[in-house]
Amino acid sequence: MHWDADDDSIRTRAIISKAIQDMDKDPESPLFQRIQTADAGKDAVRCISLTSLYGAIEKAGFHVAREKKGHVLEYGALWAGDNDSTLRRTEHVLNHWLDTVRIATKEWWDKGAGEGGGLAMNDGVITCINVLRSVIQSLDSKKLIRFDNEDLVEVLKKYAAALGSYLGGFSEQDRKVFRDLRGIQGQTRRTRNCQRAIRQVISEFNPPGLDEFIQQEKAQTNIRGKEVIDRIERTLQRVVLEELRRECGEEETGWWMTGVPKPVRVKVSERFEEDEGKRGSKESYFDLIDYAKIALQNWELFEPILAYDKTGRKESRIHWLNIVNDKRNIVSHPSAAITLTMEDLATLEEYDRWLAEKASGSSSSVVEESTEV
Repeated sequence: MHWDADDDSIRTRAIISKAIQDMDKDPESPLFQRIQTADAGKDAVRCISLTSLYGAIEKAGFHVAREKKGHVLEYGALWAGDNDSTLRRTEHVLNHWLDTVRIATKEWWDKGAGEGGGLAMNDGVITCINVLRSVIQSLDSKKLIRFDNEDLVEVLKKYAAALGSYLGGFSEQDRKVFRDLRGIQGQTRRTRNCQRAIRQVISEFNPPGLDEFIQQEKAQTNIRGKEVIDRIERTLQRVVLEELRRECGEEETGWWMTGVPKPVRVKVSERFEEDEGKRGSKESYFDLIDYAKIALQNWELFEPILAYDKTGRKESRIHWLNIVNDKRNIVSHPSAAITLTMEDLATLEEYDRWLAEKASGSSSSVVEESTEV
């Protein structure tokens, strides 16, 4: 519609729109048949909206870096003068950047918005575009605009490789955390985490605001992490002891002797004696990891409540408690100067939400059984 507009900033809109449509039709593009348009309905693979992708590319300033009252003051790194040249440059750079990510994350990328996916969809691709924007800004658009297409891709290659390596190293839990980050805040956090990962590989990479983000993260994650871990521990204490008492009996010869492994009983009793029982009862002296040991000894009872993974050996299905305990050791010793990452915090928050749901279901079943009796 604006292909022949006199104003370069307006013509850019047509160029971006055409580039997106071309990439959707190009079998060699990482966005091949992934753009949702009026003519193509949404599914697990075709799940990236043209509007969202267009907005991310335009906002990035790839073509018009600065303008005032409709007049272009500074062109961006992907501007090449005329429409066709700019279109080819745009597609060339975006395809190479995103394809480096796709190759490094192929199994994840191919899932789109399906189960276990979350990268080759709106938020994931926009994050990759945002990171490209920050790389170009850090390298100076005014210099990059003088490079031909191949040289520009070559300059960006090591940054794309660092991004792909970071995303390609995600575990299933990391992918879920990445996908669950929502809204502008989620996009910002994903982008900053990607920038930080690139910084770890390319030390001179210094996009505006990254240092401040890292400092703020260090200051807040341990405090928030401790709050989440304390909540997890309180929920575990309530649920585990309620289930043991219900199954084994209220008396010490019941839940304490039958349900709690002897090594745990010995250590808890020692803590109780050393503290002279100031907390009131022995059940107040369990460590977080003790609940994992209790669950393993009474697996049939606790599998429906505490098994996080759907399949595997019981030790692996309850390994999440070891992860929480490791993070607890970090936040409990601030003098060690070790901080939780935002990914660590997001993982803890996911465990907290999941356990709260399980605990709620468990409490309901206990009430129902009590009512039936």
